[in-house]
Amino acid sequence: MALGSTAGATDLLGWTDVGNVTNRALSSGFTFVDGNTYYATVRAYKTNGLRSSAVNGDGFIVIGSSPTFACNFMTGSLIDCYGGGLSSVARPLIRFHRPGGASSSPGTYFDSSGMLKAAPANYILQSQDFNSTWSSGGLVTPLTQTYAAPDESLTAAKLVETADGAATAHSVSQSVTAVVAQTWTASIYAKAVERSQIQIVLANDGVTANAIRAVFDLSGGAGSAITSVSGNGSALSSSIQSVGNGWYRCVLSGQPDTAGTALRLQVLIGAGGNVNYVGDGASGVLVWGAQLEAGASVSSYVYTTTTANYGPRLDHDPSSCSGGTCTRRGLLVEDTRTNILTSSIWPTPGPTAGNITMVASSMLAPDGTTVVKMVEDATTGAHFIGRTATIVANTAYSYSLFLRAGERNQIIVYGGKSGNPYTRAGIRVNLSDGSLSTIILDLRLR
Repeated sequence: MALGSTAGATDLLGWTDVGNVTNRALSSGFTFVDGNTYYATVRAYKTNGLRSSAVNGDGFIVIGSSPTFACNFMTGSLIDCYGGGLSSVARPLIRFHRPGGASSSPGTYFDSSGMLKAAPANYILQSQDFNSTWSSGGLVTPLTQTYAAPDESLTAAKLVETADGAATAHSVSQSVTAVVAQTWTASIYAKAVERSQIQIVLANDGVTANAIRAVFDLSGGAGSAITSVSGNGSALSSSIQSVGNGWYRCVLSGQPDTAGTALRLQVLIGAGGNVNYVGDGASGVLVWGAQLEAGASVSSYVYTTTTANYGPRLDHDPSSCSGGTCTRRGLLVEDTRTNILTSSIWPTPGPTAGNITMVASSMLAPDGTTVVKMVEDATTGAHFIGRTATIVANTAYSYSLFLRAGERNQIIVYGGKSGNPYTRAGIRVNLSDGSLSTIILDLRLR
């Protein structure tokens, strides 16, 4: 057995010729240097003089001449703590995370400057289970998901390419309902195995030719490059960050299209810079922790299962709203209420609708989520949508909704009792200045 600064023990005395394996002494003048990598090398001998080829270990790094312990609570999605002495290069950090099995929680936090930060959102479902919700193509399924992940849990998945007779793509993908015409950031943790490249694609799920792409080198984190902006896509940036143990967080930000209501995230295996190639049926990469969030920067990873995580609601300054964004005041503290209306975001017209089509809008709601737009048709008459709910007689109710002017700047909001006769009361709202008109009362027989 030998130890040296390069694989093969070049800094050590020669090998023993025969006999039992022994620890070798260091060459004269050889000392360990803080931060340098050293390799253990072993070779088997037989008493007749035969010897095996040398086998090299993964390597170790000297992190300090005396025992030390330091934690970085300021940066990173995980808390990084460095221990002094001799440590494995493959695992140079001691990882701490909140209990519950995920490396981060959907809670708010204070950053290093003392600013209160909202919890990040993750629109992706099953962020760690690529056998659920995700679609796959050109992969051996079901995926094996028992590999060591960046948080040390055995939850990482291996994407293994199929054995192909012709060049094909090998990928997993997921589509989510979202306003495509805005900046999005996609991220995933990946680790090289037999393959050392992945490509991330963000596309309009309705027109996949409109997309942005980036290729990531996992062999040493050499970098990333936006390799394609197709159709109406406009990319902003891509990055790759080492998180230890050969894992990298790969990030792509940009706007996939100028319109659309569904966004598609796709992760492909790359080989030699190509994502369409002939697979061998055994090679692949490890992936874990997929995330999709609105905005041009990546946030701490948020674990999801069957539902997306949109973070807490935020209070805002209505007078500051411009171009779809508003100045945040902090967390919106609300008492617990029950919303008796169903489908409160109106993805489609309600049970009662007249001369209206509901379409996705590029504007954002006060909490940063997507909104829909009421679009009138050319019919002369009322243009409206409505919802019904079961109520209790002689009980007071409050109703509310968020509104914003479009081509029209006035709306009447009604609430009342259906049936015969029916009664209703409402108020006219001027969305240009927020002014209200006289309450409207209506009693009709029908």
